[in-house]
Amino acid sequence: MKKILLISFVFISFSLRADWGGFYNTNRSYIEFKVNGTSNWKTVWSEGPGDVLDWDAGNITPIQTFTINSFNIKTYKNDGSDVTGGTFYYRIYKNNSTGSFNSQSVSWQENIDGNGNQQWGGFENQELDLLSGLTEAGGNYVVEFYSTMNGTAPNETKYDNYSGSNFKVYFSYGYSISWTGNSDSDWNTSNNWNPTDNPPTKLYNVTIPNTTLKPIINQSSSEPAECGNLTIDASGLLTVNDGKAISIKGDLVNNQTAGIVLKSPETSGPTGSLIVEGTVSGSGTITAQRYIAAYTTAENGWHLFSSPFDNFDVTGTNLEPSSTVDEEDDLYYWDEAVGGDFGTWMNWKASSFNLNAGKGYLISSFASEIKTWTGTPYHADKVFSNLSYTNPHPTENNTWHLLGNPFMSAITWNNENGWSLTNIGGGVAKVMDVTDGSYIDVNAGGVIPAFQGFFCIC
Repeated sequence: MKKILLISFVFISFSLRADWGGFYNTNRSYIEFKVNGTSNWKTVWSEGPGDVLDWDAGNITPIQTFTINSFNIKTYKNDGSDVTGGTFYYRIYKNNSTGSFNSQSVSWQENIDGNGNQQWGGFENQELDLLSGLTEAGGNYVVEFYSTMNGTAPNETKYDNYSGSNFKVYFSYGYSISWTGNSDSDWNTSNNWNPTDNPPTKLYNVTIPNTTLKPIINQSSSEPAECGNLTIDASGLLTVNDGKAISIKGDLVNNQTAGIVLKSPETSGPTGSLIVEGTVSGSGTITAQRYIAAYTTAENGWHLFSSPFDNFDVTGTNLEPSSTVDEEDDLYYWDEAVGGDFGTWMNWKASSFNLNAGKGYLISSFASEIKTWTGTPYHADKVFSNLSYTNPHPTENNTWHLLGNPFMSAITWNNENGWSLTNIGGGVAKVMDVTDGSYIDVNAGGVIPAFQGFFCIC
């Protein structure tokens, strides 16, 4: 998906009256972009939005340039009034993470006629570098502009913003690189990519086509594999080994069933991890795995887990509880509002249910095995509000709710940037110790693994 440059010239609309004047309507304002040194003059406003609106500047690589070199705006003034100056404001941000505005003065350039009409603009031979500070390909970048003009009689500042909709210009950013698998399956081998300069970094938009050797991620979660956008073509495949990780700084477009596999270890330990900072789209799916150790006693072998897929039907998968005499697996969810013992475990075998992202579940397995499920990943904030308080604990006077990590990577519990907790007891999550069925506190800053369920207390 291409990067987006949103250019917002924010000038608030006004009525004409006997004051210092305002802006021209015809041939009012222009802007000059330079793409790799080539000028592109665009009309901002002339009896309506000009050709700057929704202009696509194309793909720009980090070794190229993209600048604003000039901005011109025409004003007029009435008898006894004056135009005293103006300012051009702009900021650049990604994925709606706005920052503060930079500013650049615009200066008087010329009197257009003898009636007080003037042209202002220019940047005194300066250029505004639109790529400065960009460190990642992929996703949506926004450059937001507005300008102000000031005058006297009365003292007033005037603006213009396309009636509040702003002006938008688009461009994509980053190098393009494609997997070949010429040497082996190692993502981190330069010769497996075209061009072969080096393995992808966050400045590269990556495509994985159908090849004989498929890429495998072996980078750790502390130093994950990185890229800008990632596109998986039909019959393409990316495997993230257990305990390894990839961080996609832009968008994921997956067009292959089970196009990404997040592997589980053969025994306990973290699964493969996938983080997508942009959007997720395409017709493909992702396969998630988690190792579940067999139960041996009534207290040993129970696991809290969660699904990264919404409305997932376990029927026909190895998550479906078996009901044979010799091999009996179990699957439950917790309902705080049912029963007198501050809640009840609800058995899938008594009444089947689908798994939902953000909810936690209790599972046991007759034999140790890797549970596998395939679906479309959940990719949004998860909010639980108005959690019930129906059956409080008889002595602790609180209620327990079983939630789950809805994402394909570990999350940090109750860190200051990622959580909003209200009336959660002590800000503590509780996970189950599979050896004896007891509960372990996860305090602020602790880690909740991918596909892990946890209790919170209200």
